[in-house]
Amino acid sequence: MELVIPFMLFLLETPLDDPSRAELTRHPFLFASEEECQKAAQEFESTVPAIKPAEPVTLKYFCKPVPQSPEFERLFAEMDENRARAKAISD
Repeated sequence: MELVIPFMLFLLETPLDDPSRAELTRHPFLFASEEECQKAAQEFESTVPAIKPAEPVTLKYFCKPVPQSPEFERLFAEMDENRARAKAISD
């Protein structure tokens, strides 16, 4: 059995005049491998945007693996602990 770690494609759009207003958008589909994700990123980078930004921006595409179960389990355990602490304080 082959382990598949899907990848997410992100677009970081940063206004040149105010980098604090950067926007991060995730592509709505997952990719079966980092290679497929990188290929999609290259295709996006090589196409002219359908909608031109109102102001000059830098665009950066990048791929990240989808978090795996241990990361989710740790996150949910931390959230449960935080809720329990908050409830204990409020009681």
